[in-house]
Amino acid sequence: MESQPIQRKNTTGSQIYLIRHGERADQVENNNKLIEFDHDTPLTDNGFIQAQKTGLYLRSIIAKEQEENRPFDQIIIESSPFLRCLQTAQGIASQIDICDIKVNLGYREWLSQQLFEYNPMGHLFIDQKSKAELSNEFKGLNIIIPEDYLADKDRAIVLMKFPEAMSQARERCIDQTEILIEQYRQDTEQRIMHIIISHGPLVQEFGLYNGGKNNWYLYCQVSAIELCNDGNGRKLLYDNEIFYEENEIVADEQDPIKVLEEPDSENNIRDMDEDFA
Repeated sequence: MESQPIQRKNTTGSQIYLIRHGERADQVENNNKLIEFDHDTPLTDNGFIQAQKTGLYLRSIIAKEQEENRPFDQIIIESSPFLRCLQTAQGIASQIDICDIKVNLGYREWLSQQLFEYNPMGHLFIDQKSKAELSNEFKGLNIIIPEDYLADKDRAIVLMKFPEAMSQARERCIDQTEILIEQYRQDTEQRIMHIIISHGPLVQEFGLYNGGKNNWYLYCQVSAIELCNDGNGRKLLYDNEIFYEENEIVADEQDPIKVLEEPDSENNIRDMDEDFA
């Protein structure tokens, strides 16, 4: 018997989520995490918890959409190439049973001289580690690095402007997501949940660009939209919001975790410093 196509309840289309990484280790005093590369800091234990709780919330969204006859045909996770973003993607993936994380260089950090003395691209954790070491670090997850980047890193890095103005980084984010939006508008047969782990100013810009009002920076903040299959419309689902409780105590018998610290919440709408990257 041939399988019948899914009969959906309405014309809701794909959803796109931009999520900031969790708490970064170099911004926390008395941090116990090894920072192997100064320009590519890992998450703190709290940061992993924030990522996992974000993943749990996304799992509840997936279940609700299924219950209401609006299932996703596919769930995709992409990430900035920076370690803290890949680790956040790992925490989210662990809660929604995803094995592949695609590295998307377009959602990289703001390449500013305020943050870096030199262009960090080509010198990140994923550049310095072997395939086996990456598999071990990310607990067997498949970290998919673009083939064209691996084939000719020097050329790819030259194309990633350094230093980069904040306006250029924000424009880069919008250009990337508009390409994605157009792709999903063309393909209305499948409904995708597309999750992208990136950095504060890019996630903030995505929310503001799509009608959001919240201009703060929070760890694992989420901006998300849903496309409409019956036209060119889109609606804002989440406006730089978080899916975990601030100051929540989370403990593990083998690896006790300290209280989640309250994230920074500056209101400088299109300005940032190193704390918010």
